[in-house]
Amino acid sequence: MSFPSSRRRLAAAGLLAGPWFAVALLAFAARVPGYRHALHPPALLGATGMPDAMAWNVLGFVVPGLLAALALQALHGALRAAGAGRVARVGATVLLLSALAFAAQGLLPLQLGQALDTGAARLHVALWMAWWLAAMAGFALLAAGMRRRRLLAAGALLTAIAMGVALHAEALPLAGGLRERIALAAWFGWIACVSWTFSRSAASSAG
Repeated sequence: MSFPSSRRRLAAAGLLAGPWFAVALLAFAARVPGYRHALHPPALLGATGMPDAMAWNVLGFVVPGLLAALALQALHGALRAAGAGRVARVGATVLLLSALAFAAQGLLPLQLGQALDTGAARLHVALWMAWWLAAMAGFALLAAGMRRRRLLAAGALLTAIAMGVALHAEALPLAGGLRERIALAAWFGWIACVSWTFSRSAASSAG
């Protein structure tokens, strides 16, 4: 399975998405006194009333989400070109939806002092849930549809498990902010690994 040159450029976006998000998170968090990564969610940086909230929502949610979406669109094209089955292609499409949901969080930020079940905050929470639900479902479908490619299938399944455990295992002695970051690291990390693997495959084919 390999990418033509146009898809290689899209796959490169997958290598950039995670580091972009991490750098943006560290840079914007450093500007907020008292902000603690272990406790506070990344979404707090974009809440109305926070310093540079609009900039964070664009650079922290929209940009890395769209970079991830480009990479996942390339993955879908590569799967289709390789003759992968419908289940795997649907999995890649659902993962693409997770990236779009992640990006859309920047358009509907939280609001300081307002309950999470009202106004734009409610929609932001819904998008966050759509992100992890679509991601876990997409990974599961991809794993089921790519059983002949055991490494890819195993990586997708392990990522889904890591996200599920990080977000929902209440017995873990970890604060909420840290658990969110573990799930995000697993998602961005999988996208980067797949993008790097397919980019190398495309480069070898071209050579």
